Amino acid sequence: MIADGIVGRRLELDALRAWLAAARDGAGRLVLCAGEPGIGKTRLAQELAGIALAQGMAVAWGRCVEAEGAPAFWPWRQVLLSVGVDPDMATGRQAESPEDRFRLFDEITESLRTAAGARGLVVILDDIHWGDEPSLLVLRHLAHHMPDTALLVFATFRDVEPASALPRVLPDLLRAPAVERLDLRGFGLGEVRDQLPDAADARAVLDLTGGNPLFVREVARAIADGTWRPDRPPRSVVETVIARLDRISPECRRLVQAAAIVGRDFPISLVAATLGQAVADCLPLIDEAIAWGLIDRVGEAGNHRFVHALTREAVDASLTTAGRAALHRAVAQAMETQFAADLSEHLAGIARHWVALAPYGEADIARRWTIRAAGAAVERLAYEEAVRLYGVALALPAG
Repeated sequence: MIADGIVGRRLELDALRAWLAAARDGAGRLVLCAGEPGIGKTRLAQELAGIALAQGMAVAWGRCVEAEGAPAFWPWRQVLLSVGVDPDMATGRQAESPEDRFRLFDEITESLRTAAGARGLVVILDDIHWGDEPSLLVLRHLAHHMPDTALLVFATFRDVEPASALPRVLPDLLRAPAVERLDLRGFGLGEVRDQLPDAADARAVLDLTGGNPLFVREVARAIADGTWRPDRPPRSVVETVIARLDRISPECRRLVQAAAIVGRDFPISLVAATLGQAVADCLPLIDEAIAWGLIDRVGEAGNHRFVHALTREAVDASLTTAGRAALHRAVAQAMETQFAADLSEHLAGIARHWVALAPYGEADIARRWTIRAAGAAVERLAYEEAVRLYGVALALPAG
């Protein structure tokens, strides 16, 4: 393993250090980091964040979520909050004219420029292929104002995600000044060997995984915990994770499955409410899931995320249809109760869970929540997100 604590990314890290130095000198950049699921985009972003913090630069994260249901401008709201700006001052206004959208985008840009100051700011936008289109348009606006800022924006995305709004915006991003594209590739044999407890398996693991770092890591875990069968290797990381689910306690499995329905990022308080349990009773189960490499702690106390989107998808795949539907209902009802004092940021999330239940007789309630979420998107000037949500409402079956 190399000195930076990350395998096989020395050239990329050298480039990132150079771009950090340029940003500190007032020559900002947008770096678009592309690659397949599990290739290590988020891991590289974490390494970048550590380097920036060690150099005295501020770091702000904005994470896009794979499940439709986050409020409009969600990654930028996270970033603004991180740099001490009230996100409602920028993204919570009423629409009056087309100029309001430009002013909104410009205010976000100026807020980040101010936050960068003299010491510099790194903004990490994770998984922008899941971002709502208004958020991507903010990034496009910002991309044209990078060259004279002490700002480095690092945005990760899957290079093949046809259902995303990103393909419509990506060409404009790539044409903007001071934009770099970083494409990540899989590990070679030596790098695979460094990850395994038994180097003798390296060639077979490379052939199986194609050098995908996530798959290599999951196979390494399977070798360590005894679920690896060289004569019958799992066909995918999903099978590897499901095999691990069979080894954890039933209570932990139930908690992890509930969390998978909430989303890749989840507060433990919401998962506990979904299960009808006290948070204190869930904490040992969270520790168990962390020990098994399924989830990590992130940000503020009580917030967690699955170690990878594919891990969450694997846990979701372990549910029966009836179990999945029951959890969608429980999460929706828990959100309605927990966030009753201010539902504005949670409308789309609640709607997503009811939409999942629409085929099972809940189309009317799904339609009401979706239309309500669309109206909130209009109020935030997120017109593209509103159009998407109205489209979802129209596509729901008649009640």
